[in-house]
Amino acid sequence: MSHHRLALLLLLVAVATPGRAQDYVAREHYRQRLEPVDRILHGAGQDRGAFGRYWEAMPVGAKPIAYMKYSHLSSIGPDWGAELKRELEPFGDGMVVVQLGLELVGITETIPTGAYDAEIDHWLDGVGQLGLPVYARLGYEFNGLSWNGYQPAPYRAAFRYLADRIRERDLEIATVWNYVPDVSQPSNFMDYYPGDGYVDWWAVNFFHPTQIGSVLADRFLDSARVHLRPVMIGESTPMSVGVL
Repeated sequence: MSHHRLALLLLLVAVATPGRAQDYVAREHYRQRLEPVDRILHGAGQDRGAFGRYWEAMPVGAKPIAYMKYSHLSSIGPDWGAELKRELEPFGDGMVVVQLGLELVGITETIPTGAYDAEIDHWLDGVGQLGLPVYARLGYEFNGLSWNGYQPAPYRAAFRYLADRIRERDLEIATVWNYVPDVSQPSNFMDYYPGDGYVDWWAVNFFHPTQIGSVLADRFLDSARVHLRPVMIGESTPMSVGVL
């Protein structure tokens, strides 16, 4: 689903108390990994060309500072980090954050067996080469059953395995659990939850006006508050509408 759109993202939407959609509600700070204070991190994706056009279109002081990158875990090789670093070079010091969508389609059941340990090592080595904070949406849109096909138990196990491998390293990586409030997909999102010990952030993707402020979205945000997790908007692009 995510590989056919330019995806805009806003990081950090975490509210303190319930309020009507038109009310301003100051957000709480949960002190989770890589959680900024009093800032919104704004970025875009999902390839260098699209990002570059958006970068050029935005004025000084409003340019995106978060770069969105998509990779399937099975396709990550030893040069992954160097290739991404080259993609970021044209933006210089203005690029301070990477938001990575790590796809796990078709491999969740085998990840915990160690079958992809080499690829995980390549990925983590590459993050080290970047020297930038990374928000990793592991198996993003976990409930997108009709396009990703993730099943709850294998998904939870794969996420936990990756989180453990991440935390073995001294790297600036926050693990992100990413939901899409689509009424055609499974809404019982907690069936997919790896647990607070493995998830640093929650995330929600919005592609249609009806999803914003929907019952599904509100339920997800309310649960994030209960679990004391900040929420990012992982992707937000109008579906079936040309970006330009």
